[in-house]
Amino acid sequence: EVIGPLQSPPPLEQDGELPDVDLTEGSGADLKSELKQIGYRGEITDGEALIDVFRKFDKCGFLPALIFNLNRAQIEKMFQNIVDQLGTAQHNKWHGDEDREFLYKQEVERRKKEYEKRYKAWEMALNQKRAGRDSSAADDEGKGDKRSKEVADVVVDETPPPMWVDPDDEKDPEFYFVSQQALGRYQDDIKEQIESFEKKGPGRMKKEVFQRLVEGLRRGIAYHHEGCTRPYKSVVEVLFRMGYLKLCIATSTLALGINMPCKSTVFCGDTTTLTGVMFRQMSGRAGRRGFDLLGHVIFLEFPFPKVTQLLGSEMPSMTGELGHSPALTLRALQLFQNVQESESPEREVLLRGVFNRLRVLFKDSFFKEDPEGRMRRQFIIHARFAMDFLQAHQMISPSAELQNFASGIACLFDCEPGIFALTEVLASGLLHDYLEDMKKLVEKEDRGTHMTVRLCGVLAWFLQRRGLPRSLANPPPRPPSRKRVLHSPNCPRLQPLPDAIIGFVEEYNSRTFDIYCKFVRQVANEGFEDADFQLPLTQRQCLREFPLGAPPVSENGPFAQAVKESRAKYKARSPFAALGGSTDHFENLADLVDSRRRSFVHIDYDTVPMVPIDQPLNSMLVDVLYHKSDRKMAQENHLTPGEVYAVKAGFKRTLEVLGMILGKVSPPNDIVLLTMQELLHDMPS
Repeated sequence: EVIGPLQSPPPLEQDGELPDVDLTEGSGADLKSELKQIGYRGEITDGEALIDVFRKFDKCGFLPALIFNLNRAQIEKMFQNIVDQLGTAQHNKWHGDEDREFLYKQEVERRKKEYEKRYKAWEMALNQKRAGRDSSAADDEGKGDKRSKEVADVVVDETPPPMWVDPDDEKDPEFYFVSQQALGRYQDDIKEQIESFEKKGPGRMKKEVFQRLVEGLRRGIAYHHEGCTRPYKSVVEVLFRMGYLKLCIATSTLALGINMPCKSTVFCGDTTTLTGVMFRQMSGRAGRRGFDLLGHVIFLEFPFPKVTQLLGSEMPSMTGELGHSPALTLRALQLFQNVQESESPEREVLLRGVFNRLRVLFKDSFFKEDPEGRMRRQFIIHARFAMDFLQAHQMISPSAELQNFASGIACLFDCEPGIFALTEVLASGLLHDYLEDMKKLVEKEDRGTHMTVRLCGVLAWFLQRRGLPRSLANPPPRPPSRKRVLHSPNCPRLQPLPDAIIGFVEEYNSRTFDIYCKFVRQVANEGFEDADFQLPLTQRQCLREFPLGAPPVSENGPFAQAVKESRAKYKARSPFAALGGSTDHFENLADLVDSRRRSFVHIDYDTVPMVPIDQPLNSMLVDVLYHKSDRKMAQENHLTPGEVYAVKAGFKRTLEVLGMILGKVSPPNDIVLLTMQELLHDMPS
């Protein structure tokens, strides 16, 4: 059930009528009469306004809820303002002035007296039970006793009455968004979870931020995004599943993969990154199986045109696309070889199973319907040329056995295609020579001359590559500052490779390009089809040839003969791209990918394992060694905090695997190995 957007100013006050929103009968209809009063009035991070609207949601039975906002800074600000506002309001209720302080003391005395009264009555009833007095004797002896009625009303139990609660510690619904039902059922478990998190301490977090997180858990409010610590996310997920937390502000981290069902999902604040697919996934959280008949989707401070756009957006069709690459071929060979060399008694069975699974790659098409088997033939040819590429770069032997760095590349398949070129550079010894030369130029005060920074500057061209837009490719000179420089010299642009390594990589790219040009020509060995003469956007069919027989041009005349003789011969190039006289000789990778026969030759930039060194790259990996603040690095390198975390984690994992590979094939005093180990140690967590 979708409930209309609540935004400021509410459009309902203009004519007193509700907008044209479909409110299904049921619990959602209860909100229709109060929609005017719930209309949100305030900034998206206004704590007082948020508390007011969430209380009304609670009154309508729309909690627990997940509040989605894709801006981490706004999430933390919303959480901070809500928790601080609730704490301030509760403090002002009992300690705002002298009169309230006096009422607080009176309330404390009243609760103490009531507790003492209940305790004495319980104690007296318990003593009567232990003395074994029967009910008739107790009635006779207590006829004139003023406390006899109180004693008779007490249920005699071995457990004493609950201790009185200080008003400051009371879970007052006015200041807490907690489920009283969950609190009564799992009170000990909830207390244990919060205390366990509190004992772990703030760690690297600021103390006031950590205390606010604990206070939010006690008040039934939390937030969840990729920047949260693992212990905090764990306790939030557990308490929300228990039903204790009623509000959780989150990014898309809770859209899938985590079991945190709720009754309502609230989209709080518009963002350009919210797509139709993401909206469907997030809104699908609303409604708990076995508890709620309907789930509610609420838009808070959200433009109504964007609401209609999201609700009417179509789901994209899912298409399978198995990207064949040399790394995939290498992994298949490694799997086949490992099973073949194993000493397991079931080796033949495992080998047959691996063979059958690999054969599926060449039997069925994963791309699209392929009634004529063309994609299957192209897939086989692609695998054949991938084998040629691996053999040309000495990754496999003529008998298809893995050698040199092949096992490591199979483990680092996610770093393709740069990992192939990097292993070539390592095997050539150029990186060793470069580090030996730079070792003589190290200056302790200059961070850029350190060996770890030099090595990271080279590795960044092959691992975790991220291009820069034109607007950032040539950054303006930075004004002089008295503050200590905490970024690479050309931040956010990565410094170029050494000249010797540039020449080697260019030669590697040339050999790789020649192999895949042969692949394209081999695949496009068949004749042209009607689809090759169809314009890609308008789908307009064009003529296959110039109509030479119509007057005034004779078919056998001199002009027609000159046209036939001057036409370029081509098979792999698109007829439209060949109009300028181009043949099947491709100049570069862009020419190969963009001017091929798209209807038959399937190849893209990621298929060819080349490493372009003429395009500007982001210096984020080098800046990791400079910056002590993730926030500052994200700002200067134009990344999000989540991307900074992913870059650091992925690069550390790659360094660990590379260190293990070099440790097996290099001597202990190898300069690349020692520098890489030092770089891994210097990488911040």
